[in-house]
Amino acid sequence: MGSCRRLTGWLMSLVLLMATASAAELKPEVAVYVSHGPVLGRLGAGSVGVWTRTAQPAAFHVRYGTNERALDSRSATVATVLEHDNTAWVKLESLLPDTVYYYQVAVDTVAGVDSDIFHFRSLPSAKQKVGQLNPDGLFNFAFSAMSCAKQSPTMSQGATQHATLFRDAADNIDFHVVLGDWIYEQDRRFEPSRWLNESAPPGTAMPPLLQIVPSLAGAWQNYKTYYDNDPDLKLWHATVPSIFIFDDHEVLNNFQDATVPGHTARNALFRDPALRAWRDYLGWSNPTTDINKIQFGRTQLEAGSALLTDPAADFRKLALHEGRSLHVHWGGPDAGYRNSDAENRSEISAAIEEAGPIDPNASVYAIEQVVGDNQLELEPAPAHDSDSSYSIGGLDYFFDQQFANAEFIGLDTRSRRRSQLISDEPTMLGESQKDWLLRRLKESEADVVFVLSSVSFVIPHLSEGPSGIDDQSWTGYTRERDELLKAFESSGKTVILLTGDLHNAFSIQISERIWEFSVGPIGSLNRATGRLDGTGIPSNGPYSSAGLNTTVRWSTHFLADTARQSRRMPVYAIVQMNNVFNSPDTKGNSRWVAFEKPQVVVQFYNASTGRLLFAESVLVETPVSGRR
Repeated sequence: MGSCRRLTGWLMSLVLLMATASAAELKPEVAVYVSHGPVLGRLGAGSVGVWTRTAQPAAFHVRYGTNERALDSRSATVATVLEHDNTAWVKLESLLPDTVYYYQVAVDTVAGVDSDIFHFRSLPSAKQKVGQLNPDGLFNFAFSAMSCAKQSPTMSQGATQHATLFRDAADNIDFHVVLGDWIYEQDRRFEPSRWLNESAPPGTAMPPLLQIVPSLAGAWQNYKTYYDNDPDLKLWHATVPSIFIFDDHEVLNNFQDATVPGHTARNALFRDPALRAWRDYLGWSNPTTDINKIQFGRTQLEAGSALLTDPAADFRKLALHEGRSLHVHWGGPDAGYRNSDAENRSEISAAIEEAGPIDPNASVYAIEQVVGDNQLELEPAPAHDSDSSYSIGGLDYFFDQQFANAEFIGLDTRSRRRSQLISDEPTMLGESQKDWLLRRLKESEADVVFVLSSVSFVIPHLSEGPSGIDDQSWTGYTRERDELLKAFESSGKTVILLTGDLHNAFSIQISERIWEFSVGPIGSLNRATGRLDGTGIPSNGPYSSAGLNTTVRWSTHFLADTARQSRRMPVYAIVQMNNVFNSPDTKGNSRWVAFEKPQVVVQFYNASTGRLLFAESVLVETPVSGRR
């Protein structure tokens, strides 16, 4: 099967390039085709989600089966719509466990524009492995992890990493985890008129959503640009189901404080448009419920009046839980702009900030109460008369999912964050997300908990902010961090923290039961240690992190005088969960035997060469279930 995947991968890369060229040449009357995708996600026991973007609004379904030449099963039909940039996903169900499936996306109304045929492997199941020596039906599984996937001619590591990842890892893993910064800001000034011309039949009216939030066109384009730049990235996501965590660049560099009333930073106010695009392109893949969708609208604000009225809105069902604040948007083509490739990108951003927002009322507002069906009371009251676009953010981006005896808890470390720079009560998670996390930890029956955090628990990430203040990692939120670590320790579980954002890779032992593995960067250049002068971070050895004693077991390490272009070491990780081994019985039949102590093996690889850099083995000392 390995050689088949590698050959298929090479052929698919070639076909994807040819398909892009041929699709662009289609006449307008047949310009309905799969422009991006498919992408796999929503991995479950016996099911998987398939995402697609069509060039124009269309209905599609997926044909699939275990024989490449006989795709005899058919999914439901779903429709792509302009308001979601012609994207949608559909679930394939009743899959056999641990089985290779082939699939193809078919546009319902147009013949001859079906996608290429791709394949994936479904998850193992407890029913396959259960027996006298494995009463819980445990199974082994593996997944890859990465972060910081910048695509840039001058500030990244090229475009071969996903080819290496596909060649060496696709055969051996069950799913993929992105720990933030899948994209960096690019093509954010994409004009809505151009978007409409490229995404809809002639004569189509501009959707109301784009009239309210024109910057959404650039947020969508950012994802399309990243897919278009790398055929191997397309092939990877069409083959391996993924889970996605967002960090700052999915929104705008270093965004935070988006729930602090009176905060006017441009990056915070771009949160909702950017996360709407993230959900359309990546976030759909996570096992979440969309009960708190982002609400967009337009209103006339009056100076000194705390009332917001929107005749087109219905606020009666608005849940005013923590962080359910309202944003009046920055406005204009620069709302979400940052040239991530420019040497003077900080100066460009500073010039935009100095010029100020297009909307004089651009800010974060607390929603004091729902006054009527279409009226809210805000705090503070707007200071100017304005015709404003606004959003009310849906903030339940965290989730959990269990595979065998391991639970995955995906955190949102950005949209609820209140930094010590402007808040007297700094928090990374917000109270309700923290309470949810502690409750999940207490209720979990898993032996191992993988906590997915876009930012590091142990290693500081000094930003461009005031010197000595770390507001970009958990080391700037030590009260909350240490509270969580204490809860992890007392849970009796083995807790594996998987983190990103640092542009360096680390293996860190926090205690006997708690480990942190910081993964990446797969695209961005590595940072030199000189960027962290004064922190005393070793390449390996003992390290005190804001009073927390840890041991750095290994890291990617570059000295301060190493030139930028010499700091190229793209890194990804493969995590193997070893729960059982096969000891055939006297007749040669498979007989699955549970290990006395399950084992988590974390391997770091150079994504340019595929060479193993480091590996760590973590034994689960006391399985929670007590089955052994």
